[in-house]
Amino acid sequence: MILQPIKSDNTIVLDDTVSQCLNKINKQQSNYLPVIDGPLYIGCLEKDDLLVADIDKSIRDVRYLIKDCSINVTDGMLDMLKKFADFEAELLPVINSKRELQGNYLLEDLLIDFRDTPFFDHDGEELRLQKKSDEFSYSELCQIIESNNAQISGMFTSKIKNDVVEVQLKIKTNGLNNVLENLRRYEYTVMSDHQQDKHQEKVKESSAYLSHFLNI
Repeated sequence: MILQPIKSDNTIVLDDTVSQCLNKINKQQSNYLPVIDGPLYIGCLEKDDLLVADIDKSIRDVRYLIKDCSINVTDGMLDMLKKFADFEAELLPVINSKRELQGNYLLEDLLIDFRDTPFFDHDGEELRLQKKSDEFSYSELCQIIESNNAQISGMFTSKIKNDVVEVQLKIKTNGLNNVLENLRRYEYTVMSDHQQDKHQEKVKESSAYLSHFLNI
């Protein structure tokens, strides 16, 4: 992932005026910019907060508007994505353990990195499964998939609601129907549609036959 270097136009210093800060934020097309004191990260200023401040005041005078919305150099991709979503930001500063600013990450670059992960980039079948949360086990699910000679490219829990877990997977297999049959045998509900799914075809055929019978 590309770390945007520290420049005078993508950082704010305490001697900047509110007007200068707004110009920098507009130039970066972001809603946040980091505030620094030398190499140290102090926090971020948000455009909406600055819009209601006196444009001639220095940042020292409106320091109370500074909030912390940063990413640590040790954060993983999912942590980063959550922080971008929490702060509704297009740019977030990256700091180390000493709170020294290392640069900025752009949301656009993070999404490109996600696109290039095996879950999105590799060919395969995407499955959406549900199961009761007290009966769900990642180890069991992986064993079912891999025992049918399928490879898992990615997996994540997309929802937990009303004691039901929903999981998204991408797998590579030449025997999808066998995988789906085994998943249903272990009481996984297959929510996604698949052309090779014979079970779904039988359900559709039975439903069509029942509708025809009822209409006679």
